[in-house]
Amino acid sequence: MSNISTSFKFHPVGQGLFYTGKINDFHFIYDCGTLSGQTIINKAIDQYLDGNNINKINLLILSHLDSDHISGLKYLKEKKIPIDYVVMPYISPFERIIHWFKSKNSKTPEYFNFLKDPISFLLEGIEIRKIYLIYSKTKDAPNTSGPESPEFGSEIEFFPKTETSYDAIHDEDREGWNKFTNRIFFTSHLSDLYIKTGHWLMRFYLRAISDEQLLKFEKCLKCKNIYSAKEAFEKLDQTKLCYKIINENLNNTNLALFHAPSERIHTQKISLSYLDNIYKMSLSRLGQILTGDLNLRMEYMNFLKHIDKYKEYVFLTQIPHHGSIRSWDPKLIKELPNCQWWVVSSKSKDPKSRHPNPQIAKDMKAYNKNYFKVNKSASVELSSRCLNGLEKLSIRYKNKPSGDQKTETTTCKTRRQKMIKGVFDYEKVGDGKWYVAPMTAGNANKWAIECDSEDEAKSIKKRLEIDDLKDPLVESEKYQLLFHVFIDKKYFRIK
Repeated sequence: MSNISTSFKFHPVGQGLFYTGKINDFHFIYDCGTLSGQTIINKAIDQYLDGNNINKINLLILSHLDSDHISGLKYLKEKKIPIDYVVMPYISPFERIIHWFKSKNSKTPEYFNFLKDPISFLLEGIEIRKIYLIYSKTKDAPNTSGPESPEFGSEIEFFPKTETSYDAIHDEDREGWNKFTNRIFFTSHLSDLYIKTGHWLMRFYLRAISDEQLLKFEKCLKCKNIYSAKEAFEKLDQTKLCYKIINENLNNTNLALFHAPSERIHTQKISLSYLDNIYKMSLSRLGQILTGDLNLRMEYMNFLKHIDKYKEYVFLTQIPHHGSIRSWDPKLIKELPNCQWWVVSSKSKDPKSRHPNPQIAKDMKAYNKNYFKVNKSASVELSSRCLNGLEKLSIRYKNKPSGDQKTETTTCKTRRQKMIKGVFDYEKVGDGKWYVAPMTAGNANKWAIECDSEDEAKSIKKRLEIDDLKDPLVESEKYQLLFHVFIDKKYFRIK
């Protein structure tokens, strides 16, 4: 694997989601919106563009069309930053009307025009090379394949190639988008997106609105002599009556994302900082899951099968739907055993929506997971650098105090495990390697030493019990040993 430098950030936008990523010089965005005020998302966009000296966005991904996930698009367009590719779910015009009625606190003229014709909204007034509309069929089986090695004809490639399904496109959209035929492409969520830079993989999972809900909505409209989406947008008072009929248990289309290196990496040093704590460990996984507003309660099994090949590579997951208890399933924590870092992006202490729900914090505590709350003043940043297959990763949690105080980034010195001279033992674990660890109660397997054989483990055990090794992390160079931290029943290399 060639050298890779990456950085990712959950921006502080309150009740919304604005996530950005950088893989070498490849910049991408996953959602860009908030309900916490246009000023907040505009400021976050300015800080992102100016802070990274961005003159082009390579990829914009939209999980769905709720305003708290797309309200920043108008301002992003005004910045006149070219966008190479847009990936978004295909959403029919009748479902887009449903989005309008769902958006109780964001009924702006801009949002209304966007929902009437999102493709024209995006392509007019901004330079976009291609828009990929992701679709799924009711009978689609989950994608259970592993990573492939596609031949790149451009910076990104969908693989395996899937047949374009124009049957999924509503007639009114097909007619209105004819002028953009050379810039609009359709692909199934069974195809993975590969990014040439950094050999990066993106696996999408599309949860589409049920056909039954849409048919029920359209049938109601016909009873009111409304026969097209265009008429429905013009007769909102009558359309709203039909929306109320299907509003209960409504689950709109949503595009979730898993992304990670497409080739396995072997890491050397990783540091993760959260408030005033800093942890150092190594990982051979850099997978992240971005869920948007995915309803895990309804889609848990299908979603799990779709990412099954990559579950062990996930180390960070976004909790869906801003921490809504209706979209949460704690079983996911068990299914992602290596995922230590969980992020929720929402308005803090929102009594109306109860986002995030207090039960999620209890679930994280029960499984001893790290739980980050991103709101209007707190963000989560990740960065890593891979040199010849050796990876460094750092995670920062920035919490901006209220008032006029400056943003603070709190860190602390590396915490070193002090070892009491005493009894040691060694064992062979699941990865086939031998480990020596202190048996003293005060240390309780907080660190271990990797060995290539049982004989080496015996020798190191003997040396440790004889020598006065006060600080193994400091003196590891003296003994030329590889020390590991023991977390969640797994050893992670540290130095």
